[in-house]
Amino acid sequence: MNYSLDQSTRPEAWRSTQSRIETNQHALEVFFSAPVLGVGPGNFRWLHRERYPYSLAAGRPNHNSYLWAATEGGTVALALYLVLFVIIWRQLAAAQKLYAPGDALWHVTRFLRGFFAIWIFFSLFADFWLEIHLYLIAGLTMLLLRRRFEEYPALETEPESEPIPRLRARSPRRQRPPGRELPCPLE
Repeated sequence: MNYSLDQSTRPEAWRSTQSRIETNQHALEVFFSAPVLGVGPGNFRWLHRERYPYSLAAGRPNHNSYLWAATEGGTVALALYLVLFVIIWRQLAAAQKLYAPGDALWHVTRFLRGFFAIWIFFSLFADFWLEIHLYLIAGLTMLLLRRRFEEYPALETEPESEPIPRLRARSPRRQRPPGRELPCPLE
């Protein structure tokens, strides 16, 4: 993208910048037309093409996750996303406090928290919220909290001696008729 004031040196870069600016302006207009529930999941692109057919950016998605959530899901979806982000941020802070600074998982939680902050910032410039990043961050946060509460206390206590369960004897295999043997990949 060309953010320079002199757009004459690279007209193709100017078109990219201009289309993003137009798309964001159109996204704000679409949001204000349906602010509570939005226009529905996946409906921004066709509505954008329908309302602004002669625009440079007609039919393109807006490269801003906040505007995407606001246009397609309204303030309800945007608020739910923001609440989810606050919860993830607090859970990552809680997970970091659970591990000692020398523990490898302390460093994982610290990295994940920094990555999450950068991801939230760059969501202003790209449509990240539909990609796998959010699911990975939320899942890793849950795993870090769960591992600390479930596995570490179990390791700190002495194991109880339990009898080892015996395996049942297998029943004899049914014989296949001649000519119908299946090749065994292990032989």
